[in-house]
Amino acid sequence: MYDIEFVKRILDSKKALTIDMSEAISRGNLDRIIYATEHAVMLRHKATEFMLWADDYDEAVKAIECAKASSEKFKMCVCHGEESIKAIENNTEFELGKRCRQYCNYSKEHTPLKGICDIVPLEESDIPIVLKNYHDGSDEYIRRNMKDGTIFKAVIDGKTAGFIGLHSDGSTGMLTVLPEYRRRGIALELESFMQNFEIDKGWIPYGQVYFDNEASIQLQAKIGMTISDGYISWNFEEDDI
Repeated sequence: MYDIEFVKRILDSKKALTIDMSEAISRGNLDRIIYATEHAVMLRHKATEFMLWADDYDEAVKAIECAKASSEKFKMCVCHGEESIKAIENNTEFELGKRCRQYCNYSKEHTPLKGICDIVPLEESDIPIVLKNYHDGSDEYIRRNMKDGTIFKAVIDGKTAGFIGLHSDGSTGMLTVLPEYRRRGIALELESFMQNFEIDKGWIPYGQVYFDNEASIQLQAKIGMTISDGYISWNFEEDDI
C-alpha cells in the first residue's frame, strides 16, 4: 500500500504538469496507486486510464512493469514528462500521441462573464450538432456527459452557437464554436463559465492543449492559466486508437 498523502505531495510539487493526476485524487477519481517513489508515480484512473509521471527513466520502466503486472487492460497511458514518454516508447507497443501542454487555474475566484450568450446544459436535440462539429466524441460519450451534467452550450438568439464539457479524466475540453459564430468571444465565455463551474465544486480547472494549437494557446493566455513546464502525451495500443 502506498501513502496517498506522499503521492499527492509529489504530484502537487510538479504543478501544472501533473495537475490531472493530482485532481484525480482530489476529485475521488483514483482507482488505485500502481507505483510511487520520489521519481515516478503510476496511477490508475477510474475511467480505466493509466497515468504516469517520472523524472527518471529507470523508475518509469519499473512503474510500467508494475502496471503491466497489475492489469490485462494496460492498453493506454497518459505520460507526463520526457522520461515517462521515452519509457513508454521503448517498453510498450503503444502508439505515441501528439505532445501537449497542460494548463490550469489555481485561482478560486470566478472569472466575470460578459453576457454575450446564454450558457445552459446541452439538450438531446443538440447531439447531432455536437457530432457534426466535434470529431473526437461519440453519441454514447456525449450522452454520458449530459447525464453527468458536465456539458453545456452557448445560445444566441435561440440557436446553439458552441459547446464545452468535461472529459472522462476531468479535463476541460470539447470546446467548439460553430463557424458562423466565431470571433465574437464565445470561446472565452464558454471556458470562463466552465472554470467557474469547476471552482464552485472545489476543483482546480485544467485542460490540455496541443503545442501547435495557437488559437487555444492564446485563449489560455487571456484567462491567465498556469502552463506546464513539460509535455504530456496520450499513448495507446494501436488496436485501441
